[in-house]
Amino acid sequence: MLAGCHLIGGTDGLVIIDSSDESSSVTTAATGGASATSVSSTGGGATCSDDVCAQNASECESCACLEGLVCDCTPMPFGQTCSIGYCDSDGSCVECLDDTDHPCMTAGLNCEEKTCVAASCSDGEVNGGETDLDCGGPCPPCANAQTCAVNEDCQSALCVQTTCTQCNTHADCGGQRYCEGNVCHPKKDYFESCSASYQCLSNYCGCIGLVCGCV
Repeated sequence: MLAGCHLIGGTDGLVIIDSSDESSSVTTAATGGASATSVSSTGGGATCSDDVCAQNASECESCACLEGLVCDCTPMPFGQTCSIGYCDSDGSCVECLDDTDHPCMTAGLNCEEKTCVAASCSDGEVNGGETDLDCGGPCPPCANAQTCAVNEDCQSALCVQTTCTQCNTHADCGGQRYCEGNVCHPKKDYFESCSASYQCLSNYCGCIGLVCGCV
């Protein structure tokens, strides 16, 4: 053993104290997976106090002075709120724990490595407001049989009971739209070009050229 050092044994690990006149240090080498902690002070005497430990703790840790030698810190409960988000299991305050955590979810963002990041329409996950895999919501519309929330989520522009569906008749699209090519299209207003009367809100195409008009 080095001169000026002595050992204090314990069931939780080993405390090494350097008792030189100019400085003292304390190191714990804990067993069983507990993390090592070290503190130091000058001038000899106690190396910590509850107040000092609390001041140096993160907002997601609860720390106290153990036998006047070492700051013993315990992580706050997982998921407890903190200044930028939530406490993780390591005693750190992080933005998010998963995609459903505020502020990620409300901002349409993903949670990656405990940080809110912009969602991607090609990441192979249903996230960021998508209604199905990399489609719907802020991403390109989904194919038939994929999940949707509104008509705009679908390539067919027709969402029936949360499923993208092709149209077969004008009635499938409702009174303000028509079916063409198995896709619902909004009907056209007066003086917009047309090729058939069913394309027009006025239900008439061609009275003044190939535009919607006449009632």
